[in-house]
Amino acid sequence: MDDQDRLQYVRMCMKETLRWMPTTILGAVPHAVTQDDIYNGCLIPKGAGVLNNVWSIHMDEDRHPEPRRFNPERYRSDILSLGDSASSGDPAKCDQFTFGAGRRICPGIHFAERSFFLGILRMLWAFNIEPVLDEAGEPILPDLDKLTKGFVCMLEEFPAKITQRSEVKKAMVM
Repeated sequence: MDDQDRLQYVRMCMKETLRWMPTTILGAVPHAVTQDDIYNGCLIPKGAGVLNNVWSIHMDEDRHPEPRRFNPERYRSDILSLGDSASSGDPAKCDQFTFGAGRRICPGIHFAERSFFLGILRMLWAFNIEPVLDEAGEPILPDLDKLTKGFVCMLEEFPAKITQRSEVKKAMVM
């Protein structure tokens, strides 16, 4: 964790991963409106259930040009943690909504961020991850628009070649 500030590209990849492929596309927990509200001329009555449409926010071309393109460079100048960004008070500055928004944001966001950071670093340290090649020697890449169905969403299964970087690292991982 001491190296986190010097590993900006890992932070950029984390934020882009959470934006590009949020697992809970409609937010994790539905909420209810505590009083009548008007939004864009429509009445939302007290007690109505509401969801945080994470997918729609993350795929908004005004917020994220070419939203289905995985592009960590979107976060080149962003040095905020997930929690700091989410609690900025300005939704336009919030970089992703995977953990919710506002007063009801997931209290585990800090733990999740550290776990995600360490998980990525350990995978990059220990393994080479490459696409499998087809019969013509071309890489088989996942179809970025083929997603699993349901409440939790992810890319459909695809082949990959994962090998240990060295015998020493293999021994430490196994």
